[in-house]
Amino acid sequence: MPIKTEKDVWEAMKRNDQLAEKLGFPPTVQIMLRLALEEAAVNSLEYGRGSSHEPVHLSWNVDNHTIRISLKQKGSRFCIGKKEEVNVSSCGRGLQLILNIMDKVWLDEKEGYVIFHMQKSCH
Repeated sequence: MPIKTEKDVWEAMKRNDQLAEKLGFPPTVQIMLRLALEEAAVNSLEYGRGSSHEPVHLSWNVDNHTIRISLKQKGSRFCIGKKEEVNVSSCGRGLQLILNIMDKVWLDEKEGYVIFHMQKSCH
């Protein structure tokens, strides 16, 4: 699914909600998955396109009780490590939220693109 605008992000969040519900995630976890996707997609739009204005490519992989969300964007690897200190500024908390919501977060790089993967299992 190409993401070019905030409207596309809203459509992606609706699709994500449907998948999470179908997999049996509890409503509170569904909300957290929605938040993680929104943060990742908005960050990808803001930081990933560069001057080319290429869309961010969003995909889902669903297997048993696990959802994997992947966002492919123009760019290069960035740091995704958890931080112990508390960020009290008005920005820069999205990635830390994602890292605390999802079970697994990792990056792949391929030919000028970075692919941001997030995975959550329904326990």
